[in-house]
Amino acid sequence: SRFLTSDVPDDPGTTKTARNAMASRVGSRRWAQRNCRRLSRRDRLTLVSQAVSLQFSELVGKFGALFTGHRHDADFDINNIPIPDSALAKAAEELAADVYGSVLNLHCIRTYYWGALFGQADKLQVDHELLYVASILHDLGLTEQRIRKASTCCFAVTGANAAAAFVREHGWDNTRSNQVFEAITLHLNLRTLCCNRLCP
Repeated sequence: SRFLTSDVPDDPGTTKTARNAMASRVGSRRWAQRNCRRLSRRDRLTLVSQAVSLQFSELVGKFGALFTGHRHDADFDINNIPIPDSALAKAAEELAADVYGSVLNLHCIRTYYWGALFGQADKLQVDHELLYVASILHDLGLTEQRIRKASTCCFAVTGANAAAAFVREHGWDNTRSNQVFEAITLHLNLRTLCCNRLCP
């Protein structure tokens, strides 16, 4: 049987590129043979993006039904959201892996996708590297080494100070480090001003 050698049906209407993409997806036989030990960075981010995509689609549909009486399909494409690959993005990931538990780490990755999706929905110009780094580092104030300080100061401010110092150490100027700081301290709000208008 062909399914014993490949988990992708040989559909004549499917292009070779599409068949290769399906065979290489996380969980396929080809993927398992190539990655027998652990998920790669891209694999982990791909799985998180799939979960966020489903949640976002459901959220948009439910709110559309709530306010208009009928369900709206979400108009977005999570595949258009880039995964920043800069040295600082990877350094932020390494710091997060060292100081967060797995639950908090995944929460911070999801935060990036949620933020990017809302930006896409509002047709905003997004600095994806800055959004990614700020998202990954936004809960530094909840880590064990900073939680005592956070008890006397808002955890968001504690974490924002740590994140801003981290990005400055890695070469970002004061303008970008201040943007990281405010992205983190402002995340306590349900809505905030962006481009002179309220955004979620």
